[in-house]
Amino acid sequence: MADQLLTTAEVLRRSGISRQVLYNYIDISLIHHAERTPGGRYKFDPAVVKRIALIQRLQRHGYSLRDIRETFRQGFSDNAQHGPGGASAPRPA
Repeated sequence: MADQLLTTAEVLRRSGISRQVLYNYIDISLIHHAERTPGGRYKFDPAVVKRIALIQRLQRHGYSLRDIRETFRQGFSDNAQHGPGGASAPRPA
């Protein structure tokens, strides 16, 4: 599996976000790294690129990062339109 993981640089290149935005997403639990190398570098599952794209789409539609985080915590994912029990993304404020 480790061979399939992406480096931080690869995630940044594929997603088009800055390093600061990536680390902010990690800090506020919007995305998670899959592992850390012995040197302390993050490695990511390739699916994180799709999740970043979803976060950016939701932000463009008026959702705050707080709303997005809570929606993810409630079970909404980038693989489904609705979370458990038919829960959908919150309405923008």
